[in-house]
Amino acid sequence: MKFLLMLALVPAGLVACASPQPEPGDPAATADIADPTRTAEDLNAPLLTDPNELAVVARFRQEWVSAFQRSNPDPVEFMFQQEAVFLTDDQKAQLGDAAESAAALFAVYDAELAFTGGQTIDEAQNWVVDWPEYRMTLTPKSGGEALELEGTLFVRHHRDEYDVLRLALGPAIGGQALDFNLNTMSGDGSFRLSDPREKPVVLVFGSYT
Repeated sequence: MKFLLMLALVPAGLVACASPQPEPGDPAATADIADPTRTAEDLNAPLLTDPNELAVVARFRQEWVSAFQRSNPDPVEFMFQQEAVFLTDDQKAQLGDAAESAAALFAVYDAELAFTGGQTIDEAQNWVVDWPEYRMTLTPKSGGEALELEGTLFVRHHRDEYDVLRLALGPAIGGQALDFNLNTMSGDGSFRLSDPREKPVVLVFGSYT
C-alpha cells in the first residue's frame, strides 16, 4: 500500500482534528475493537501471550492507577483526549465539566482507579490493543457520597523498530502537530511544517493501492 499526504493552505489554525473512521482492517481502525461486547474471537485476533510484553502492559496499567492515587493528570490525560473509550456519554453527563480532562476531574474529586479484567489483543502489523475493564471511585472533595463508575478503557501500543512496546498516542485535538520535512513531488524543493508561512496549513492523509 502506498500512502499519500496532501497539504492545503487555508484560513484556519493548524490543530489536531478528529478523523473519520478508517476502513475495516486498517491498523488504525479502532471502532470495531472499542465495542466492549466484542471479544478477541470476534476480531479474529489472538490474545497477547508474550510474557515480556504482558509485563509492559501491566506496568502501564499500574502507572495509571498510581496517577489517579496521586491526582497526577499528566500520565492519564490521554484517557480524556484520545478517544480512549474511557467514559461513556452517560458518565460524562453525570460528571459534567469534571469529565473534560484529568486535571478537571482531580480538581473536584479524589479519584481511585482499579482494573478488574479485560483482554490484551495481539493485532497484526506490530499493534497491541489493551482493552481492560475498570472501576473508578470518585469522592467529592467538597463532601458527599462517592460515585462508582465502571467501564472499558481502550489503549493501543505499538512495537517500535527495536520490538519495544510503546504507548501509541497522537496529538490531542487542539494540540500542536508534530514537525516533519517532505520533498516536493516535483523534486525541486522541500516542505517543513514548522517553517513560517502566511497561511495556516491543513494536513489531509490518504492512501491508495
